[in-house]
Parts: sequence; C-alpha cells; structure tokens
Amino acid sequence: MAQSESQPKIDLSGKVAVVTGAGRGIGAAIAESFARAGADLVIADLNEASARHVAERIQQLGGKALAVKTDIAAPADVDRLFAAVQDHFAGVDILINNAGIWFRKPFLEIGDDEWDQVLAVNLKGTFMCSQRGARMMMTKHSGCIINIASHAGLFYSRGQGVHYAASKAAIVQMTRVLAFELGPLGIRINAIAPGGVNTGSPTSMPQTEVAPSAPVAGANPLGFRGDPADIANTALFLASPLARFTTGQTLVVNGGTIGSS
Repeated sequence: MAQSESQPKIDLSGKVAVVTGAGRGIGAAIAESFARAGADLVIADLNEASARHVAERIQQLGGKALAVKTDIAAPADVDRLFAAVQDHFAGVDILINNAGIWFRKPFLEIGDDEWDQVLAVNLKGTFMCSQRGARMMMTKHSGCIINIASHAGLFYSRGQGVHYAASKAAIVQMTRVLAFELGPLGIRINAIAPGGVNTGSPTSMPQTEVAPSAPVAGANPLGFRGDPADIANTALFLASPLARFTTGQTLVVNGGTIGSS
C-alpha cells in the first residue's frame, strides 16, 4: 500500500543529535539515518578515525557532522564532548546513548577490574552523558534521550556476561526513573533493547561494521537476524514528533525472541 499523503514524514531538520559509539555498527547506522532526516550530528567514539569516517560520510550526504574522540567512562571526556557540542551547535536536541562494551565470560571467571570496566562504560557513561545532555536540553524545555539497552537486560540471553546483563538492566530502570525527573523539564527519555542484530562485534569490543542479515531458523519467530538499520529506524521514530506521548519505555527490537537457553 502506498503511503498516504496525510501520514507524517519524519523530519529532524534544525535538530542537533549526539550519538555515542557512532563510529561503527548500530551507532553509525543511527547517525546516518538521522542525517538523512535532516539532523546535524555529533559523532562521539573512542576510535577517532572511525568517528571521522562516519562524519565524512554524513558530510558527503550534504549534512553537518562533527567527530569527537570520547571515552564515555571518563568524566573529563564527557565534559569535553558537550563543550564541543555547545561551541559548534549551541546545544543538543537528541542524545543517543549507544556506546558500550561486552564480554562473553562465565560469572566465576569475571575479575573485579572487568566488572568495573563494563559498568563504567555501559552504565556510568550513559548516566554522565544523559546528565550533561539534559542540562543543555532543559534550557529550551525540549529534548529527547534514547538509551541503547539490550534484551539481555530483560531476560536471560545465553552467552552474555552477567556484568553486561546487569548494566543493561540498570539502563532500563534508569530510563523509567528519569522519565519522571525529566518529563517536567520537557525532555522525553526512552530505551531500545536490541537482540539478534548483525553487528559483527568481537566478544570484548563495541559494535563493528555492518553485516548483512542472515537466516537464523528457530532463533525468533521471524527466522532472521536484524540489521543495525532496524535499530536506527526505531530510534528515528522515538526521536520524532510521532513519539511525543512516549517516555520511560523500553522498545524490544529482537524479532520476537523471548529468551535463550
């Protein structure tokens, strides 16, 4: 069926979006999707070369993009990121907390340092970026934050370390709580819980380059793995006026999977 002319088109022209972990995978797909919708982008990533590459692709599309090397677990880096946002774009309208790390390791083999590292990046990093971003958004009484959680934070997901699962579960609850604190300030906050997405991630690294979807018979009701674009499309909806009455929610985007054993 052809799209009705009365149906709204997502247009983010005039909006500034900050995407962490945007140098590759899901983050890059989100950044490029938002750029196509008209937003100006800030590409934050620990890998500066990857961030610059994504920013250049967006510029080739005719968009504006700024690459900022950022370790979201480091308070000074997070402050520097938002200072750059203020200097270049005079504020932020949309924040996508996508950066994260994960390890496949049994509970009894996880060391204290590894636990601290995963929680520092996945949870503390999301907290710090959300806080700095919200402080900017509240001055305009408008804004949108989208946290990238995981279906591993909602139910058992085989192979995911308990530290990763715990960090993502905490993000889901943080999203609920912040909806009540930020709503009166005009800021919406939601989360996306992906699962079964082809990102090509090594077991201890953030998402890497996009891989094509592949059949996974029996893994979910749809029978195939998703692509980063599937998560990007969900983020685009949540950031748009179409979701103006949606906050504090976690959208599970995993082909219908309800757990693994």
